[in-house]
Amino acid sequence: MNLRDRYPLTWSRIDLAILAGYVLLTALFALLGYLDRPGARIRGGDSDHYFVYLPALLLHGNLDFGPLLETLGGGDYVFPSSIQGKQGNPFSIGPALLWLPFFLIGHVVALISDIHPPNGLSSPYQAAVYLGNALISASGILFTLRFLRLKGCSKASTLLSVTALMMATQLSYYLWPKSATSHGASFATVALFAWTLVRGGISWKSGLIAGLATLIRWQNILIVAPLAVAEHIAGHGWRLETRDQKRWMIFLGLAIPCLTPQLAVWWVLYGSPIIVPQGQGFLDFSDLALAGVLFSARHGLLLWHPILIVGLIGFIFSYRKQCYWVVAAALAVTFQWIVNAAVDDWWAGWSFGHRRFIGLLPLFTWGVALFYDQARLNIRQIVIAAVVVLSIWNQLFLLQYQFGLIPRNQAPSFTEFVSDKLSPVRVWQTQRHVNTAIAAFRANAFQDYIDQAGKAHHSYPDYRNSRLVYSVAAAVLQNTETAKALFSRWRNEKPGSLVATWGLADSYVKSGRREEAEALFKLNRWGSAGERVVDAIRDGNQDLLDRSFFDHYQAELDSVYVH
Repeated sequence: MNLRDRYPLTWSRIDLAILAGYVLLTALFALLGYLDRPGARIRGGDSDHYFVYLPALLLHGNLDFGPLLETLGGGDYVFPSSIQGKQGNPFSIGPALLWLPFFLIGHVVALISDIHPPNGLSSPYQAAVYLGNALISASGILFTLRFLRLKGCSKASTLLSVTALMMATQLSYYLWPKSATSHGASFATVALFAWTLVRGGISWKSGLIAGLATLIRWQNILIVAPLAVAEHIAGHGWRLETRDQKRWMIFLGLAIPCLTPQLAVWWVLYGSPIIVPQGQGFLDFSDLALAGVLFSARHGLLLWHPILIVGLIGFIFSYRKQCYWVVAAALAVTFQWIVNAAVDDWWAGWSFGHRRFIGLLPLFTWGVALFYDQARLNIRQIVIAAVVVLSIWNQLFLLQYQFGLIPRNQAPSFTEFVSDKLSPVRVWQTQRHVNTAIAAFRANAFQDYIDQAGKAHHSYPDYRNSRLVYSVAAAVLQNTETAKALFSRWRNEKPGSLVATWGLADSYVKSGRREEAEALFKLNRWGSAGERVVDAIRDGNQDLLDRSFFDHYQAELDSVYVH
């Protein structure tokens, strides 16, 4: 008797396998430090603005976010003001409503604690919301599994595709993200909606969950609407009988009121319930970055997570058997593609892969399962191998992202994208020297900075972050040719960097090429700072690296996260 006969694959064993996989993944993340300091996980523009509804409304009874955001994040993120002239908030209230029970747990802990103030912002609140958000995100995995089961996917394809979901997609990062955001909740509510829709059709339950999913991220309406229509047509045809009309009235009667909290908030803040609160220019459908959203090295969906291509192929192969749902899934993907391509930061800012597509992951997972079930035996073996390889690839990507080994808001270089994954020890050792050099610079221990920058350069001279520190160190050491080469590469990678341009100009001046140095500032992007550099060049200064240069260097270091 072989192993398969002794231990046949059952749905309960699949549940246990997925749960075990999640626990092991969590343990790995904990060992790598991904889960450190849960009491300080409300940080960054998105997280702060999603969270701040809770202390503002529950503890202060108003929508005055300014003082709270100043305490949480130092006021670094400024969005259009409200009609009262106070700090606006373009982020949805939905995640805060999901986090409410966890916030209340944090409040109770703070009240009985002698250490943490019950102000809505201290560690108990942040830890409770962060951990609660992680549980909500994880629940989406189980909802997706049950959705696939009801859609008739085989046990093997369900186990494989859900494993790929956890290990080979951007969800892997957002199960335990650096801060609590809407993305895990968006994934979970869409998965719950899909499961509930297949299980009970158009009903009060699916309507309630559709409204909740939309309240968390408004663009989810472009997912739930096509799926709801597809489920109706698949079960009842194109006609609307009296019973069908009643079902839809109940569905919409619960879905639409769920949006009321957001519409009310926008009305109070901006004077209109329907608005794009990020401001004019946030969405531009006349200039769509359609190719970039999918294939750019700067968080392109399919380039960063190629397992999703398998899901798209699965839709094509299964069109005849799952006609209406496949069309709905294709429409949902297309709508999300267009909307995400219209956003001014179409690459989604600081993002592991493309975070704004996470609501589609239950459908992509279904597509992977469909492909596996339709494929021949030899193709299935290739799919299994692809899931294993791409899972390892994705986890190495996640490690690079978590520890600042690749830029979070820019496109990684080809070396960072590919070959650095094959030598993580070397990259990490170099990054440790970079981290130590930056810490020394911030502490004004300049000789230590020079030493550690030199070690970083010696360890991996082609590494982006070693250039970040050793370019300046080489300029200070009067190693002009090396500094010129490093500043030149830095500027090519980031043309908007004042520090790289300033450093390159200094290298040109030291080489007697003043006209070329001044020409670097011909199109001055840096205002008075750039004008001062040009004045110094014209005045015949031999060393442009004054105190102001190092202040700007400090600011640029602060804008680049290093662990």
